[in-house]
Amino acid sequence: NSSILGRAQKDKKIEINLHNLRDFADDRHKKTDDKSFGGGPGMVMKIEPIVRAVLAVLNDINVLIGEKAKSSRTLRTSRTLRTKIIVFSPSERVYLTEKLPSEFTVPSRSFAVI
Repeated sequence: NSSILGRAQKDKKIEINLHNLRDFADDRHKKTDDKSFGGGPGMVMKIEPIVRAVLAVLNDINVLIGEKAKSSRTLRTSRTLRTKIIVFSPSERVYLTEKLPSEFTVPSRSFAVI
């Protein structure tokens, strides 16, 4: 709780909710990764559990603000349109620039970090 995020949580400036991607997997073993297409070492994340998790989080945001979506196709409410979805990537390209942090300082914005 001595970290920046811990202090922000304690001061009720942010709320952090964790979701287990395995909860959104549809196979018997709840797998969220698979072998890479070309073979070789390493694994890749399956997109299906990620998409289901993001849709569930967006729906949870809508429920919290009283804008329950009728289906996953109608999740575009005023709040979800302002939600930033951040996906970390192991690629060598670095997208973090001086401009990027200013994009995250908009008040009352929701973030989904994957």
